[in-house]
Amino acid sequence: MAESSISCIMIVKNPPPKPLLIYDCHCRLCRCFAKRWKRKIGEKIDYEPFQTAATRYPEVPNTDFVHSVQLILPSGEVCSRAHAVFTIYDLGGEKSRLLALYKNFPLFARIAEWGYTIIVLHRTMFGIVCKTNTYETQKQKNRHFT
Repeated sequence: MAESSISCIMIVKNPPPKPLLIYDCHCRLCRCFAKRWKRKIGEKIDYEPFQTAATRYPEVPNTDFVHSVQLILPSGEVCSRAHAVFTIYDLGGEKSRLLALYKNFPLFARIAEWGYTIIVLHRTMFGIVCKTNTYETQKQKNRHFT
């Protein structure tokens, strides 16, 4: 299999000591997924809103922070969009096949990026339906019936 040309395309000068997911704290969907990943993956990755992290990484254009998640690796590489999402899962030991598919099959990568774009364009709607902790939410609902 020929590896796709899709890779982390930017390098920062002062990378973090461990992977850092940078997201938009004003986006409900972004906050939801950051919380979900933190709960599932834990301390393998640091999580920070771009509103506080952007000044430390001037190599990343502000518009990139506004429009998509950014994952900065200890090597200095910056992954964004679907590539960042699949890399997060891979770092957490989950769904690592998705990253392999993304890297090795350009059509899969294009479809994944298209899907990411659709979600971003409708992130307010997706944010409304996103539940950060369905178990706790269900537990609270059940209290009213007992």
